[in-house]
Amino acid sequence: MEKIPFKERLSRFYHKTLPFPIFLLMAILFLVLFGGMANKIDQITPSGTINGLYQSKPFSSTYYNARFFHNEFKIERLERGGESDNEEKVLLEGTYEHVEENLYLLKADNPSKNIIAVLGKDSFYYYDVETNTTVRFFRH
Repeated sequence: MEKIPFKERLSRFYHKTLPFPIFLLMAILFLVLFGGMANKIDQITPSGTINGLYQSKPFSSTYYNARFFHNEFKIERLERGGESDNEEKVLLEGTYEHVEENLYLLKADNPSKNIIAVLGKDSFYYYDVETNTTVRFFRH
């Protein structure tokens, strides 16, 4: 039995399986899918700490702000009215503590309003009971 060199075996396999354009197309498709998955994983991976300033995207004329510094937090809603009719309302304020990897317990002055914040890459969600709105805060 004659021994076939490796290059020749590889060449035979390559020519029998896939034509080059299809192989190239599959490789590009694989890279796009892998890049999309890596981006999605990066978005949900926690950023490590909740400290900082956050702001929501505007809902018509309503904005939300959140501040997290030195274990204290403040979440407020700003409603813009006319020219100088701006109404600012503090929704929740108190202290917070880091519970687990990306979980924070927000302890309000009124214990019945305590909530858990789940931190994503640079954002977290908050539910405003008064307006029945779920707000996504982004790191500012």
